[in-house]
Amino acid sequence: MSEAKDAAKARSATATRAMAEESEQPTKKSKQGFFTVSAAACRKGVRDEMQDTHVMLDDFSTVLKQPYPTQVRFYAVYDGHAGKNASEYCAEHLHQHLATKLPTDTSEKGFGGRMKRCLIDTYTTTDKEFLTTAAAQSPAWKDGCTAATAVILDQVIYAANVGDTRMVVGRLDDANDTIKGVTLSKVHIATLYDERQRIQKAGGKVVDGRIQGIMEVSRTIGDGRFKTLGVTAQPHVSKCTLTQKVLTRDGGGGGGVVASVVATNPLLSSFPSLSPLRFLRPVPSSTLNVAVLRVARTTVIRSSPRGVPSCHGQDVFLLLACDGLWDHLSIADAVAFVWDKIKQEKEAGSSLDVNCAQRVANQLVNEAVHRGSDDNVSALLVLFHNIAAA
Repeated sequence: MSEAKDAAKARSATATRAMAEESEQPTKKSKQGFFTVSAAACRKGVRDEMQDTHVMLDDFSTVLKQPYPTQVRFYAVYDGHAGKNASEYCAEHLHQHLATKLPTDTSEKGFGGRMKRCLIDTYTTTDKEFLTTAAAQSPAWKDGCTAATAVILDQVIYAANVGDTRMVVGRLDDANDTIKGVTLSKVHIATLYDERQRIQKAGGKVVDGRIQGIMEVSRTIGDGRFKTLGVTAQPHVSKCTLTQKVLTRDGGGGGGVVASVVATNPLLSSFPSLSPLRFLRPVPSSTLNVAVLRVARTTVIRSSPRGVPSCHGQDVFLLLACDGLWDHLSIADAVAFVWDKIKQEKEAGSSLDVNCAQRVANQLVNEAVHRGSDDNVSALLVLFHNIAAA
């Protein structure tokens, strides 16, 4: 049995390396000219072993069994705990399940709901199969992992996560050259009310902020001994349409409004249930400007007088990282750090290619270690190029 385990680990490590190497090759552009480059950096820290894994597929067609009508990209970070079997299993299998479950009906109507079901099914299938594999080992594997995955279809991100591995889009405000983070993930820990309620209804207990006094995260892949106590692999799912200009000036010559107000705000498209998504219709630019404000969990749409400049923006990058980074850098700190390094690269004449992405990712994980992280630290950075204007 140990030989089978070693062989499985070797296959997983080989597959992960192959994916990373493949992602460094020139990536195929979509019809609109949009393309990405990606890189990942990892630090083991003071831990005995590296339990994180990641997957970068700038061109997902290498995984798909048949052609897909839109360009597909896939990125993932898996943060293992109590071992690395679950994270390695996910790195080898989760995107393979996704490839078989992507909606064949790509018509716009109802596609968001189909993608949500696809991602939920992908996570739960991966969890079920890992638990079966784990139980067959001697001794049985008891570990698990958190996960953050991003599927990019043309210029739309469908994000899913369980646990405390997080994703954020770095959005630049052209008006004052500042960057902000648009969070696509949701943290699942036992102290949150909804999570604690589910655990307690299943017969589990939250002691000192941990399930049965042991595990802090409340949604994972693996962790078979906790699955009867309310821990689930059902992910949080959100949607974000990448855009070059979120809002434009109205009146003075250039007309136009947002590409989609809802699509650029995960709070409105976070799929709280399997019910159909609700999208707001764009408001004619001749009528008003639209600004989207995020206040706690409430989204407010505010009008402003004609001719008044509204906020400009451009999505610059996507960042996925494990809690080894987020425990020491806030969302604001992380996106500001990445943007500062990107600006330095641009000033130095960098073409913002994969080598640039790698340097920035390396500096980011080193910063987390410098700030005191003693956990495994993994960060995956995706740079966006040629996003179509709104």
